[in-house]
Amino acid sequence: MSENSFANYFKNKMLPILSIVTLIFAVWYIFTVYLNSSIQIDAYERQKVDWEFSDLVRDTMSQKKPLLPAPHQIVSEMWKTIFMIKITSKKSLIYHSYITLSSTLLGFAIGTMLGIILAVSIVENKAMDASLMPWIIASQTIPILAIAPMIIIILNAFGLSGLLPKALISTYLSFFPIAVGMVKGLRSPELNYLDLMRTYNSSRLNIFWKLRLPSSVPYLFASMKVAIAISLGLQYGVPLDEFVDSFTFTRFEPAGLVQGNDTIKNATSVLDYIFRELAISYLERNDLAHVDPNTISPDTIGNPEHDHQPAPANKYISTGYGRSKNDNLFILPSADLQLTGTNDILTPTSSSVSVSEPNLGENTKTEALIKADFIEKNDLINEARIKGYEGVSCDECGNFTMVRNGTCLKCDTCGSTSGCS
Repeated sequence: MSENSFANYFKNKMLPILSIVTLIFAVWYIFTVYLNSSIQIDAYERQKVDWEFSDLVRDTMSQKKPLLPAPHQIVSEMWKTIFMIKITSKKSLIYHSYITLSSTLLGFAIGTMLGIILAVSIVENKAMDASLMPWIIASQTIPILAIAPMIIIILNAFGLSGLLPKALISTYLSFFPIAVGMVKGLRSPELNYLDLMRTYNSSRLNIFWKLRLPSSVPYLFASMKVAIAISLGLQYGVPLDEFVDSFTFTRFEPAGLVQGNDTIKNATSVLDYIFRELAISYLERNDLAHVDPNTISPDTIGNPEHDHQPAPANKYISTGYGRSKNDNLFILPSADLQLTGTNDILTPTSSSVSVSEPNLGENTKTEALIKADFIEKNDLINEARIKGYEGVSCDECGNFTMVRNGTCLKCDTCGSTSGCS
């Protein structure tokens, strides 16, 4: 490498990285002095010694039990616990890493195999799909803090302790993301490919090995990445909602419409789909669902207090029909009204408009209602974007459920497109 090329490499590649690293360490040392200074000043006062700022800086970076250790203290402690202490000692960092990773990796391996076996059974057998999937979801509704002591106590009763109980806890945490991801991956091949395989008289085993399994590999590795993070994180105290906030709305292929899920209709990535499912199933985060799970049951009834409130007529018709600047028209919900879509657009089948007495003292009421209608529309747009939609209303049904379909938009409710073929 010539001197010019090395200089360009250093200037364009290494110098920005070194600048950022230097800035991070500088901020770190500043906060070390700031957070540890109160403890050190109290120590000076107890010892009744005179001190200067330079003494404070030096002593805050050499405290035995600081609130925030300095970088050189961390490096020194790591060197000591890795190289200066025997591996078999309980003070060794290698020993503690082995204890943590052994249970996590063993449980992750068992959970991976269990998740793959369950996913294959669910996809290949409809009876298994109907019987296993509800129980898999129900198993994850039990908090880990409740089930972990039960696992340890039961296994101790049979003389099993140490590594295996921890591994089973890790298995419980990791098998579900892999099972859900693999089910989606095994069902991801398009119907055209499946029909083509059947046209060549391929057996179910041949279809599985040559079509379903290769299609599920991206989903499998994404699920394994999630599973190992959950297995290690939740086992040692990281809340599930932290993972949900971190992984939802991540964007990478494969992505798009979701089939076979009643509440999730679109996902920006495999991670987005898995953590939406986790959030809806365990955390009751229905705001991440495209369809409210409480409304998809066949015996669901409406909420009279919410559904039968009078609505301002200017939300649906022009105020010119009122022949007044005042908002004196209201649409009264009744048995003759039908709701179409999710935006509460009312379609009257008979005269359902009542005229109230005009209030001449409120000339600005119409402007306020127009502003409120604008704010409500913005809320609908933001809610649609949170749920993974584009935030554009459909020209046919009026719902904000438009999803990207190539260069066009497609309505997830009525199926109409934005005009492209």
